[in-house]
Amino acid sequence: MRHVLCHIVLLCAFALGAFAQEAQKDSLHQASEMRTANNNIFLEVGGSAIAYSVNYERIIDNRFVLRGGLSFLPVQSTEFRYLSILPVSASYLIGSTHYLELGVGTMFASFNGTEARWQYLREGAIDISANVTGTSKFAFCPFPTVVPIIGYRWHPLNGGLNIRAVFTPRINFNGFAITPIEVAPWGGISLGWSF
Repeated sequence: MRHVLCHIVLLCAFALGAFAQEAQKDSLHQASEMRTANNNIFLEVGGSAIAYSVNYERIIDNRFVLRGGLSFLPVQSTEFRYLSILPVSASYLIGSTHYLELGVGTMFASFNGTEARWQYLREGAIDISANVTGTSKFAFCPFPTVVPIIGYRWHPLNGGLNIRAVFTPRINFNGFAITPIEVAPWGGISLGWSF
């Protein structure tokens, strides 16, 4: 996993160098072109929702991106239960067609099962356990998570196929843990279609 994260960080570093060389040319070119495809639907593996997510984005004024997504993960248990994650974020794009993406987001997580209970571990993992004799419950994760977004995006102005590679470390705030702020490095790749 560290090997994959190192590749994502290196890809982002190379993208930053490419953006620095073409920033002035892109800004003049971008001023003459307007985006015709402001909606984007994409599948992200890794990234803001841990394992995977299906997402919708709206691009505003060629630069600002608002995103919402959904992910369901089965949880091994005596009854069928699932963990649902809702990643949301706002980003700013720098460039034209080849973008540097900078943003911040969060994720809302919930667990559906019987007598659901969250236990936050020191390692930053969430342990979900349940008492199977109880009644059905729906619980939200009580610990806020901030997800910075730094990455590369290839996204043509007129729509069609687009790809992303992002570094998305998780910053967990937990007042009950030994360390109240914990950082977990993470990354993801996306494939989508804009229209």
